Amino acid sequence: MIIFAPAVLAPVSVSLAWRKILEQDGVLNQILNISYPWLAKVHLAIWCVVSVNIWQWVGYNLIIFYAGLQGINKELLEAADIDGA
Repeated sequence: MIIFAPAVLAPVSVSLAWRKILEQDGVLNQILNISYPWLAKVHLAIWCVVSVNIWQWVGYNLIIFYAGLQGINKELLEAADIDGA
């Protein structure tokens, strides 16, 4: 369930939390012991947005794919196993 948690959070709250993490004096820079402007440089800001979106929606996609895999007919899986697939 923890994998799915970011998908049910509001995008505004996620963006505000990650903004605080990625600020120049934010949590990430404190952990890395540097002072880097992650959101001030365009090429890095885009990758930060992409990373946060991936983090937020990967759990949702995992649930959908897992449900799809659970719907595969057992006879089909047995036939594939017999055929060596």
